[in-house]
Amino acid sequence: MTSDVNINLWQAPLSHRRRRRAAALLAAAALALTGLHAPAYAEPSDPVAETAEQAWLASSYLPSATPLLDAPAGTAADATADTAAQAAATGGPIETYRTDRPVAPGVVLDSVDTVDPRGWQRSDALTIDLTKGSRIGYLDTGKVAATGRISEMADRAGAVAAVNGDFFDINNSGAPEGVGIQDGNVVKSPSGNSGKAVAIDSSGVGRVLDVLFEGTVTLPGGERTPLARLNAAALPAGGIGAYDARWGSYTRARAVQNVSQVTEALIVDGKVRQVTSGAGQGDIPAGATVLLGRDAGAARLAALKPGDAVEVSYRVRPSVDADLVTAVGGRALLVKDGAAQTVDDGTLAARMAVGFSADGRKMFLVTVDGNRTANSRGAT
Repeated sequence: MTSDVNINLWQAPLSHRRRRRAAALLAAAALALTGLHAPAYAEPSDPVAETAEQAWLASSYLPSATPLLDAPAGTAADATADTAAQAAATGGPIETYRTDRPVAPGVVLDSVDTVDPRGWQRSDALTIDLTKGSRIGYLDTGKVAATGRISEMADRAGAVAAVNGDFFDINNSGAPEGVGIQDGNVVKSPSGNSGKAVAIDSSGVGRVLDVLFEGTVTLPGGERTPLARLNAAALPAGGIGAYDARWGSYTRARAVQNVSQVTEALIVDGKVRQVTSGAGQGDIPAGATVLLGRDAGAARLAALKPGDAVEVSYRVRPSVDADLVTAVGGRALLVKDGAAQTVDDGTLAARMAVGFSADGRKMFLVTVDGNRTANSRGAT
């Protein structure tokens, strides 16, 4: 890549872990910064605000530094509200607060509050020098089909910071849509067109790239058929997907909704243990693989018998020659080769973006609060 910064846009409700709002947010997968100790810092209370008054009281910053246009009468914020309103009416944005502080060696957090005619916006940015010992990891609950609190995932891993990652199968399985790679192991494949990803390779270089999934099921007699997905919440027509213990106990019927021809085969030690009609649920034994087929894929699995030898193999193929250690999926590319890209999304929401310097040695994580807070409108 030749651009100074390449940035990819990620899923909306998210926040920097050091802001305690994150403790109330659920995530399927997260990016985490680990391996270094942060300097001592008294974290301010910052619960989710539902009203302007709550937002003012819950502000992470000193009230005098964060005036709200409709701040409670008689408060410190009210004294500056008229000035902020007039300034914002001229077109803005008006920067009302900015601070930066070290989080860990080579890691700096910048926080900014602005106001314009559309309302308040709060954003945070982590700049990470990847040459100073920081390690970027993929966090989840331990199961693909499950969500959890970002703060709890981060605490278990001893992370200095964590942000939400991929879009996911919301209100259903909770499975991320894109690829997941943790410590060099493929946790799940991309689903559908969700091939964009942010990744760190074995040399510590970060990239925004495309990741393809390639898999094969070798049936008795040597017949080879494509493996379409791994631990995914959806299967393409005629396809076969593989599920292992990392999937969890959520029903695999989610991947084959409204499909009449469905077959599962349980593979243990390279041999068929059982073949059943329909999609199952419940935990998959460690070391075992469940093959789930629909349509033509179901017909192939239905022909199997207990004891048949079946081999399942797969790999990810990134768009650059690199050995990926960490990867998490994303969507829209915002900047490519130094030029802003057209993104057709005008919805104001909480946002997260991640990018890298041209040499991949510096990482940028940016979050914009929104949706659930009265003191930040989000971003498009």
